Amino acid sequence: MINEKKDYKIPFTETMYPANSRIKYFNILNGGTRKEIQFKKYIYEFNLNEIEELIKSYDIKTFNSVRVYAQTIKSYIKYCVELKLIKVNPLDDVFNINWLSTFLDKKVFITDQELKEVINKCKNPQDAVLLQLTFEGVLGKGCSELLNLKTSDIINGTTLKLNDHGNIRYIEVSKACIDLIYEADKQTVYYKKNGKTEAKSKTSNLFSNGFVIKTIKSEKKNRDNYLISRRITSLASVLNLPQGSPKFFNDSGKVSLAKNIYMNLGYVDEKLAQEEISKQFNIKKQKQKGKFYLAQGLKEYTNPDIIYDVYKLRFDCKFISPFKLIDESKKEANNSTTEVIKRTKQEKFRDDIMLNYEEKCCVTGESIVNILESAHIQRYINEYSHHQQNGLLLRVDFHRLFDKGLITITPDYVLLVSNNINSKYYQSYNGIKIRLPVIKNYYPSKVALKHHNDKFIDNFVQLKKKS
Repeated sequence: MINEKKDYKIPFTETMYPANSRIKYFNILNGGTRKEIQFKKYIYEFNLNEIEELIKSYDIKTFNSVRVYAQTIKSYIKYCVELKLIKVNPLDDVFNINWLSTFLDKKVFITDQELKEVINKCKNPQDAVLLQLTFEGVLGKGCSELLNLKTSDIINGTTLKLNDHGNIRYIEVSKACIDLIYEADKQTVYYKKNGKTEAKSKTSNLFSNGFVIKTIKSEKKNRDNYLISRRITSLASVLNLPQGSPKFFNDSGKVSLAKNIYMNLGYVDEKLAQEEISKQFNIKKQKQKGKFYLAQGLKEYTNPDIIYDVYKLRFDCKFISPFKLIDESKKEANNSTTEVIKRTKQEKFRDDIMLNYEEKCCVTGESIVNILESAHIQRYINEYSHHQQNGLLLRVDFHRLFDKGLITITPDYVLLVSNNINSKYYQSYNGIKIRLPVIKNYYPSKVALKHHNDKFIDNFVQLKKKS
């Protein structure tokens, strides 16, 4: 006996799960018996460190399994909280993809850039197209959307007609994806192990069956989901990829889509991202009490913290109102208190602008942080001047020239250099387009740029067009 308290694994599984799956979840919990004996308490009494020790003891190999095991433990502890056996659930504050991924040596997601690099290494278009299609939302039950795809399913350039066991849907994909479909369809010879096999026979002939995804002639009848899994697993082994399953690339595509939506908006809108992922990846809504809701698991792909970890992109959690010019008569008064506040706000402004421009001068691309400065487009008047759309990241010399009105930037983001600067070096930048933040919400204000143009208009001649 561990202690005087009661074990609630059986009541929990009988209450929470249908009869045909109770044994599965009971076995997950019962697998922690050794840890219960070691810690001399039941699982629902474990602290966070003890729960983490328990999950590690399962020696799980896939992310999905980690999620199932951890979710079962979390639900069990929640059940015990509701019975008032304990007060808090240690997993409430940590249960997310970041935390779950700590129990695996494998990478959880691949970025779109990493995918491009992998595809460039693919000897077979037949393999490359599988990765691209799954990344962009094509899969289906048993990989049926992949297996049923034909070139005749390409409609209006980049629209695909998909068939999942008779259920038809249409999605938009990239031009790169369409190009790969045509390449894969034309392929007649398959290179074994991505062209690196040591076998005498280096290639196999492909069976032309009218579908984009073909089999080799010796196994032409075996067109099933195992064909897709075998190819991706084999490719992952040869190219040393972090994981080798269709779901890995499919899930990575969901994160990429959320990232692209936030980049376009300039801020986080998780509900919109989840709606779009649900449509693109054919994730059915869940029915609860007569109403349909987005699948709970979608939050794992739209969480801005996850996107930062994968792509190192930071997004505001709300829309930033456009910058408005400040009445210069509203300059704030100076005293010791306001000076301290001003310095603090200035530091934050600098940090924000550095992040927005990825620590590179928007004119020269200079990346030595010590000589980069955050410049106000409309000169500093009061705290509102620190609006992120009123900022540019400039190398120190270009900052001085900007403040003196010897360079300016048009509302079309083109740099103009005054004819008063007698320097071939600086004049060489005349007419270039500046580098813009990755996120549109942080683009410099066109209103502020026009204000700067108008203020120093006498310093400029007509823009010289670069050849």
